[in-house]
Amino acid sequence: MKHVQSGFALIEGVLILVIVGIIGFTGYRVWQAQTDVNNASKSAAANDTLVAPVAAISSSADLDKATSSLDQTDLNSDATVLNQDLNF
Repeated sequence: MKHVQSGFALIEGVLILVIVGIIGFTGYRVWQAQTDVNNASKSAAANDTLVAPVAAISSSADLDKATSSLDQTDLNSDATVLNQDLNF
C-alpha cells in the first residue's frame, strides 16, 4: 500500500505563519512611524500659527514693555487651548 501525502506539514504551516507575522509587524511599525511623523508635522504647523512675531528689544524700555506684556498673559489658558488642539 502506498501512502499519498497531501496538505502541509505542521512545520511548514508554522513557518508560513512566522514569515507572515514578521512581514505584518514590520509593515505595522513602518505605518506607525509614518503616522507619528505626520502627526508631528501637523502639531508643528499648529504651533507655528500660535506663535506671534517677536519684536526686537533694543533698549531697557522695550524690555520693560515686553516683561509687562508677558505678566499680563494668562499662560494657563494658552496651555489649555494648545492641549485641546493637540487632543491631549
